[in-house]
Amino acid sequence: MKKGHKQKQPAVKKVAVKQSDRLFIALIAAAIVVTTYFSFAPALNGNFTNWDDDTYVTGNDIIKSASIDWPALFKEPVALNYHPVTMLTFAMNYKAAGLDPHAYHSTNLFLHILNSILVFIFFYFLSGKKLLTGAITGLIFAIHPMHVESVAWISERKDVLYVFFLMLALISYLRYRINQQAAWLLLTFLFFMLSCLSKAMAVVLPLLLIAIDYFQQRRFTIKVWLEKVPFLIVSLVFGILALRIQSGSTSADIASFSIFQQFLFGCYGFLAYLVKFVLPVKLSAFYPYPISNGSQQLPILFYLSPLLLAAIAWITYRYLRNKLAYLFGMAWFLIAIGLVLQFISVGNALMADRYSYLSYCGLAFMTAYGFENLYRSKPGLRTALSIILCCALLTLCFATNSRSKVWNNSETLWSDVINKYPGTPTAYKNRGNFYGENGNSTAALKDYNMLLSMKTTDAEVYNNLGNIYAGQKKVTASIEAYSKAISLKPDYINAYTNRGISYNEMGQPAKAIEDFSRAIALNERSAPLLAQRGYTYFTSGNYAACIADFSKAIELQPDLAAAWYCRGLANYRTNENAAAIQDLTKARSLGYQGDYALLESLQAK
Repeated sequence: MKKGHKQKQPAVKKVAVKQSDRLFIALIAAAIVVTTYFSFAPALNGNFTNWDDDTYVTGNDIIKSASIDWPALFKEPVALNYHPVTMLTFAMNYKAAGLDPHAYHSTNLFLHILNSILVFIFFYFLSGKKLLTGAITGLIFAIHPMHVESVAWISERKDVLYVFFLMLALISYLRYRINQQAAWLLLTFLFFMLSCLSKAMAVVLPLLLIAIDYFQQRRFTIKVWLEKVPFLIVSLVFGILALRIQSGSTSADIASFSIFQQFLFGCYGFLAYLVKFVLPVKLSAFYPYPISNGSQQLPILFYLSPLLLAAIAWITYRYLRNKLAYLFGMAWFLIAIGLVLQFISVGNALMADRYSYLSYCGLAFMTAYGFENLYRSKPGLRTALSIILCCALLTLCFATNSRSKVWNNSETLWSDVINKYPGTPTAYKNRGNFYGENGNSTAALKDYNMLLSMKTTDAEVYNNLGNIYAGQKKVTASIEAYSKAISLKPDYINAYTNRGISYNEMGQPAKAIEDFSRAIALNERSAPLLAQRGYTYFTSGNYAACIADFSKAIELQPDLAAAWYCRGLANYRTNENAAAIQDLTKARSLGYQGDYALLESLQAK
């Protein structure tokens, strides 16, 4: 080579897919579709749950707008997450099927099936067109019970969607590595952007690209590093955005943990994810921290976890450092899971099944690669290995099918958590909320009383308890519960509103007006709150104040039929008959079910 002449970075050798492989690829893809559908079929019959589904879908006005509200989708974070593309898919679901949960579940499952096929294709090509490696990796990803949460939980649309775009990005990157055409690198970047706009977890992609380069033994020249700069910049931007949105979301209990305890949580979580890959038992929608505050001792296993983790690291280095496939698989797992290990505690859960969705691809690849090597090198063991593989996959399949049933509704979901982790406040609260919303006040009270025995400081629990008492006509008890909620959360609008309603029931309009006024001060643009206070003014005979509140409510929400009706009655009481006729006529045109004898009488004059 002449001096000064730069050697061109070699591309990955292009090998055509054999005709026989094309048939097997199609058959494997079909097997993935059928197996995955069977495994997750029970999820299609599930309902919405009260675990964020109200925030993302049933109570989300953004997705329900008559036309897609693009500015709101790209401006407003939802549930402390910025994922406009995910919210766009929810809006499209709503346009097509309203609030039919089957449509949302079907979309999640469809995306998961596509992801499973993409995982198969990606690892087939990455492994050098090893069909068995790609197939086993894809099947494990498709039917692992730890992935039920990401698929069966409607709110986790963000998981299946960001991985869909991320896998497309990775496959595009492999194409770029083969032919070195910039168009494929640009396509990789575009898919990466869509992935980040679906869920911020996609920021790990640049590290996965570097891991792929290492696995393919690419020389890390300046060009290779510069190639990653745009990806790293996007990751940095979305990472900072996620931190800003979620800042301050850590609960008081979590904030009290020491740095050492948080270190132990991270080590334990890493080990737990490894164990549950092999032995997916005692799965739960919620894994509580083992202690309620930072001053208590952790179970012994947490203190041993750093030592076990160090042992795994040593074994990996000692025996796998020269085996690229296994190193790559472990690197993938570490990269994908690293951001969600609770070294810095966020939220009130120790770990979550959904965090395995992308990370388990690495472990599945290690398993599949090792299996194929053993299968090829030990012809005498092929029958036994085939039986073991089939049994393992069938076990995963039926376990996933069974686990999917847990996500049928909020009762089955939270009852499962309580069975696995008795004494979990979040589970009792959410199950109690479900019972209360569905008219089972006896069961709701039982769950809320369990929370009271735990000395809960959750204001929402006391507010909901007050609602139960109010429904049972125990007005004094309801006021006490609402007052407790307000003492725990002085800016709790719902508690002020509900206590005001109870004061009205007790015949104390002055106290009711005081509570409604406090609620309005916290939310001045709430038409229902203004209407509530306006009605209390009406029953108190203060018609001028009543008309003022209803007029403001109508200005804020012109289709609030009750406000038109009540203002019409107030206008009649002040001898403003023409205004009364106009208001009552408007209320009837809006469909308000009231007594319109007065209107007919006024019109007859």
